[in-house]
Amino acid sequence: MGNKRKRVAKEALADNQPSQKRSKKETPAVNGSTNSKPVKVQQLSKSAFTENPTVDERKREMLLYDKLGSEDVNERIEAADAIISGLLGGNGVPEPVLLRHLEKRLFRGLASGRNASRLGFSLVLTEILGQLFGEKNLAGSKYTGLTFDKVWGILVQKTQAAGASSGQEERDHYFGQLFGVECFVRSGVLFSDSSRWMVALDLLLKLAAKKSWLKSQCGYVVVQAISQMKQDLAEKTLGKLAEEGYAKTPEGVGIWIAALDRFPDMKVPAQPWRHPLSNTSLTALPAALKDSGKEPSNNEDGAKKQQPKQGGWTAQLHFVWDLILAHYIKLVGTKSEDEVAKEFEQFWNRVVDG
Repeated sequence: MGNKRKRVAKEALADNQPSQKRSKKETPAVNGSTNSKPVKVQQLSKSAFTENPTVDERKREMLLYDKLGSEDVNERIEAADAIISGLLGGNGVPEPVLLRHLEKRLFRGLASGRNASRLGFSLVLTEILGQLFGEKNLAGSKYTGLTFDKVWGILVQKTQAAGASSGQEERDHYFGQLFGVECFVRSGVLFSDSSRWMVALDLLLKLAAKKSWLKSQCGYVVVQAISQMKQDLAEKTLGKLAEEGYAKTPEGVGIWIAALDRFPDMKVPAQPWRHPLSNTSLTALPAALKDSGKEPSNNEDGAKKQQPKQGGWTAQLHFVWDLILAHYIKLVGTKSEDEVAKEFEQFWNRVVDG
């Protein structure tokens, strides 16, 4: 597995997401004492997991997975290192062992609301998925029974809320499913085969339509995916979003901007706009950014098409505003500062002040 710096970098990716997705407990510890001593990190065994674990080996598994959900980032990284080494280090464990950890531990752990479990479990899953379906393609050589469809099915199955779940349990399962999709995106394994990404996009759209408080997070995952895909797949993605009525939402605006900034000459759907920040789009843009531009539309047969649920108001600034500001900053490299300033002033006057 790569060196520890790479693992730290992956852990740091969690800070790159909208703050609604971060654990509320995921904050630096503050110690006012001047006599505090550094805490020694316990060295965790990296030996391979076994198919029929003994009592001691089960205790070791429990310890590792407990530390994987720790609020301490260093503990999480140490535990992730030990778990990945125990599963894929050397020649790797037998397939039944890896399957057991995926089913019973890793994907199920995404639905846990305990401490920082989702961050820790995501770290391990991202690495494992990358080795299974990425450059090493272990699923094609050693773990032939762990096909992409099977592993994706485990994610969906283990993050489904049971019928009698409480509101908090349901919320935990939905967030677990979202984090699972994000693991697939960050591992980079969805984009060599366009059908994989379209399956993931369908699940993100279902999550966003089912729970309005997941809309911005689902949209942010799509933005992350756009940065990894090729132009033809980005075009398919925008086409799908336009069909589902997501273009005129804050998430849709952000995705359009991210895609067009990456592929300026890409083909976009004829409706509702070529570029949401163009002069011709500024009239319709305020309604989209306020999440109020999703009136039911009729299909050819006259039936009303289901539109995305309107998101509730939140004091948290939507990620689309970061992308809008970044877009105008990038323009400075292609246009004069006066031209960019004039464009931004026009946007501000019509969309924000107006």
